[in-house]
Amino acid sequence: MEAGDDSWAVLSIEQLFGVGMTRGDIRSACRRGSLMALGGGLYLRGCRHAGDEGWRQDVVIACARRPDAAVCGETAAALRSLDGFAPGAPITLATEPSGSPGPGVRRITRLGPVVQISGLPATDIDETLLDLGASLTPRPGCHGATRPLDPVELVELAVEDALRRGLTTVDRLREIVAAANRSRPGRRVLAAVLADRPAGAAPTESYLETRCLQVLRHGGLGDFERQVVLEDHDGVIGRVDLCRNRVVLELVGARWHLDRFDADHRRYARISAAGYRLLPFTFSDVEHRPDHVTRSTAAALAGVESRP
Repeated sequence: MEAGDDSWAVLSIEQLFGVGMTRGDIRSACRRGSLMALGGGLYLRGCRHAGDEGWRQDVVIACARRPDAAVCGETAAALRSLDGFAPGAPITLATEPSGSPGPGVRRITRLGPVVQISGLPATDIDETLLDLGASLTPRPGCHGATRPLDPVELVELAVEDALRRGLTTVDRLREIVAAANRSRPGRRVLAAVLADRPAGAAPTESYLETRCLQVLRHGGLGDFERQVVLEDHDGVIGRVDLCRNRVVLELVGARWHLDRFDADHRRYARISAAGYRLLPFTFSDVEHRPDHVTRSTAAALAGVESRP
């Protein structure tokens, strides 16, 4: 196996022999530092990196050591950059039931094909999401949420991202849950995510929107309708993030809304004039002041519901 980029690659000793190197050449290259022995007949050509690139090197090395396996779970989610998962995730591989287990390797009955992510073998998106909750523990969300996210919430972040990007569908995920053995780790978590999801709901449009729904649900406020198109006497006002009982929540992310300041505020004025209670919340509100989000929303709902 050879994998890497222009600055580094993981090579087997057979590949080095194939380009004409002898054992003496390999030993000399290791002394010079142009090769690094990794054990098991594997060598790193180029520099050993730290951070995200170092994690990717570790994934490549793990795959080279177990050519019968494919990355799965958190590793595959991080390679796909699914919401809630990033480089640095524990490296996990899956092999067929006939394969041998080992550190970070578990045996599964594969339900989908092995695909390639950046040149690495991986479980397909549906099986990745199925296995994602197998070993998760509660942890903060992006940039350290005030309340730790439980495994169901973490998998929900990834599921909504995959649906948003068109990588899978709710029907396909329901099918793989039905096909999986009931004792399969992770199945219960994905089943819970799908059970909590309103029938026919559109995917959320951002990490922030998913997190806001989770905050509202945790605060006992239930689910809001997503991506609702509002109108007034002049026609279509636009699509809002979340809406329930004429209470509108808009999630204001700096990256998207910074260049839309004037247009957004014109839209907000029309929404308010049409009789809606408009509550804009920022990333910091959702992640670091969830009580503010739930209290404000509950008060707005109570005000609307108390109207004649």
